[in-house]
Amino acid sequence: MIKAVFMDYTGTMVKEDEPYTRELVGYFASHSDLKDPNEILKVVWTRIKIIEAKSFGDSFLLNDEKIDLILEYCAREHGLKGLKGQNCPSMSCPTMTCVFWKNPCV
Repeated sequence: MIKAVFMDYTGTMVKEDEPYTRELVGYFASHSDLKDPNEILKVVWTRIKIIEAKSFGDSFLLNDEKIDLILEYCAREHGLKGLKGQNCPSMSCPTMTCVFWKNPCV
């Protein structure tokens, strides 16, 4: 009998230092006002935690919707550019983001 299900996608079991993460950080550094990898990660993880804290019940958001909110914030607050038209289900995030979320390195 299953007594609990543990779902992790924010780094406890998933390797954060893998090719897609490095590529995403490089993309942010090349296409925004954010240049320091540590600052990029701080901004993104802060937004993730804020969005996830509000994502429950009738306000539940899918991962693609969370990604869109993070990217919209980074575009508005940090000049992130060049995200539209990528081959991604939400059509507003780099393909590598979707690949990471669907196939994380463990």
